[in-house]
Amino acid sequence: MGQGVELVTWFGAKGREWPVVIVAQLDGKFASRAGQVKAGFADFGNLDNVLDSARLDWFPKLDVAEKVENFADHNRPGDERNARRMLYVAMTRARDRLVLEWPEASIGKTQEGENRSYIDFFLETADVALDEGQIRVGDDMFAARATQGDTECPAIFDDPPETKWPEHLRLGELHEAAVQEVVSLTPWR
Repeated sequence: MGQGVELVTWFGAKGREWPVVIVAQLDGKFASRAGQVKAGFADFGNLDNVLDSARLDWFPKLDVAEKVENFADHNRPGDERNARRMLYVAMTRARDRLVLEWPEASIGKTQEGENRSYIDFFLETADVALDEGQIRVGDDMFAARATQGDTECPAIFDDPPETKWPEHLRLGELHEAAVQEVVSLTPWR
């Protein structure tokens, strides 16, 4: 098996798994937005007639706040079902280790009935709490390690790299890269 990093959307991760998965963008919002069109299906029980129950749901752009709120309220149950499915897919792709971006500054910023963030929805619907060395999901406890990132950008990103790449590389041509010293990492546990 090759080694590398693969960037995929939550939706694109469906049916796949990796040894380590990092789930980011939990502070993103998931509600329908004005101007959005979605396909909806009432029933997948009979695939020969699935188009008989198909519909298009449109969330129009309106200048009247109350009307926009009515459309948002109408779409909210479906948006929450979809968010629940996407969170499930994103968080069940890891075979060995799951790393969650924990956007502390975003937690608690959205309330039920608003344009919710994934992190608030996850914490409330899954009854999640982060404790010292553990995360509780419902009644189950799991080993966890929480680290807090710096608010300052590391100095390594201040200056452009000194590496000079060949100017006229063609597709398929190889070049010699400087071999960097291999640093052994401390085991997680």
